[in-house]
Amino acid sequence: MSRKDLINYPDVIDFMDLWMKYNGKYNELNPTLVNSRGLPLDEKQALALTDDQDAQITYENIKHEFVTSFTRIPSLHCNNGERDRLWKDKPYQKKVLYNEEHCSLKDFLKVVFQLHCNVFYNSKELDEIDIALIIWAKNCLQQLLETLNYFNRQKKDLK
Repeated sequence: MSRKDLINYPDVIDFMDLWMKYNGKYNELNPTLVNSRGLPLDEKQALALTDDQDAQITYENIKHEFVTSFTRIPSLHCNNGERDRLWKDKPYQKKVLYNEEHCSLKDFLKVVFQLHCNVFYNSKELDEIDIALIIWAKNCLQQLLETLNYFNRQKKDLK
């Protein structure tokens, strides 16, 4: 499916919107995470939520649901057909693990960050499995951020 067809997938558009809101908020809350040219370090800022105690506690209470739903999305590249990772690029050398053994908040955010990169920056056409992964990321990230009341937080609220 081409990029212009994404308009037919409101969940993908919702994920892109959610990511941009998340991106804006973590840049606001972590303005010191910049490179030598003063530009935001996007991945480090996206993962900065892992340092928040409330986020860690909240995630611990919902991670089983996230991992279970992730493993149910079909994978053509895993031996048993059950997803346990997200491949970053072809020829499928780099991977982001997300399974029962690799399911920390940081692991979760790495997978969501990679899916964001796939949607925003990747030139490959998305297939139905990619769409399912994006919908999974949107639903899980939205649940986590809403539970944390993340978008109403101020820097002083971080623990």
